[in-house]
Amino acid sequence: MKKSEALKVYKLLKEFTRAEIMARHGEFGGSMEFGDYFVIAIEKMDEIRKLLYGTDNLVKLGQKWKMLKSNEELKNEKTKKLRKIKKKRKKLR
Repeated sequence: MKKSEALKVYKLLKEFTRAEIMARHGEFGGSMEFGDYFVIAIEKMDEIRKLLYGTDNLVKLGQKWKMLKSNEELKNEKTKKLRKIKKKRKKLR
């Protein structure tokens, strides 16, 4: 990572942390500002993910890191389960 990229990540982390603090612990006083800060925090974290991992899509990251299954894998599992059920039904007949 280049120095300029590292500095940008540091700046974004600082902005994210400030927004998260205000979203969680800021004065509410009858206003809905905490929601605005929450949205800002999410946007900053997305920017950080984009810089570090190349995408801000949590589903894609989960699949890349083998934490989530892709639609194709889920479909294959479902098909296997259906085949097992059909075999059991044939045996019962």
